[in-house]
Amino acid sequence: MRLDRAYSNLERRLLWADQNFKNKHMLASKTISNEDLFFLNGIIDYVWQSWNRFSREYFIKCCLGCIAKNGAVIQPATNVSPPTTERISYLATKVNRPYQIVAGGSNNILRFEPTWGDIDKILSLSHLCGLSNHSVVTSSFGGGLLGPKHLQKVRNAVAHLNKETYAELLTLSSLYRSGKIRHPAASLFWRTTDTDNYALSSWIEDMLLIADVATEH
Repeated sequence: MRLDRAYSNLERRLLWADQNFKNKHMLASKTISNEDLFFLNGIIDYVWQSWNRFSREYFIKCCLGCIAKNGAVIQPATNVSPPTTERISYLATKVNRPYQIVAGGSNNILRFEPTWGDIDKILSLSHLCGLSNHSVVTSSFGGGLLGPKHLQKVRNAVAHLNKETYAELLTLSSLYRSGKIRHPAASLFWRTTDTDNYALSSWIEDMLLIADVATEH
């Protein structure tokens, strides 16, 4: 198994989403219509699901042993026995309750798995499963790029539309050039303070950089 395909698939999906987002020519200063919101909600979900799909594929391949983009061999994880996808899935369901792990436990029901796009979950699982490339996982997923975390807050605010998730999202506004928004999806139009890039485009850049470093060696 190779990691280059996982990265190239993520890159293709996220760049497609970013280009479609920019092609909409919607401006944060104008009123966002309900039709615009449908489109933005779809983009948010597509990008978030693409990131989750990559993270799950990446982690499972690293657990089972694979080949990095530079040709380095990543040895199987030390704490995954038997070395199967079902065992990895089972361990993932126990990431917050490792004391409940039993020998031979397995899982094949995807909805029981954690949110793979959650960076903190990946870091905890890497330690729990004993990934041989744990240092790479730590330096990439735990390297300080916040795009996935910020997108996760937006996605939660959109999926669970209430005053609490909205308030959590607004805590990010001070990190961007932002104005008042009537819907969480409009936060995609916030601008970064350093490059004046759209927030969504910045988050996508972060995700691709994390994935690039994680799959390189």
